[in-house]
Amino acid sequence: MTHNSGRRLLYSQDRVRQLIRGIRADAWANHSDTMAELRRLQVEMAALRAEYDALRNAVLEREKAEANLALLQRDRDRRTCIVEGACYWLH
Repeated sequence: MTHNSGRRLLYSQDRVRQLIRGIRADAWANHSDTMAELRRLQVEMAALRAEYDALRNAVLEREKAEANLALLQRDRDRRTCIVEGACYWLH
């Protein structure tokens, strides 16, 4: 088969259409794989965020408990000083 300029065609229109269909099918498959991986990563990220939130809340609760313990110990020390008749500065 020849073209108007006298050069031989390397690919027919049907072959080009077939190649384009193949490229589109590959692109769609890649897109589908990418979207599936994205959904998987989103689920994993949500699980990690939930674990992080639980850990952060546990740390905050521990810090509050430690602060409360320090206040209770200070209050106990103050009461002990008062009971023993010692001077206790309030500030």
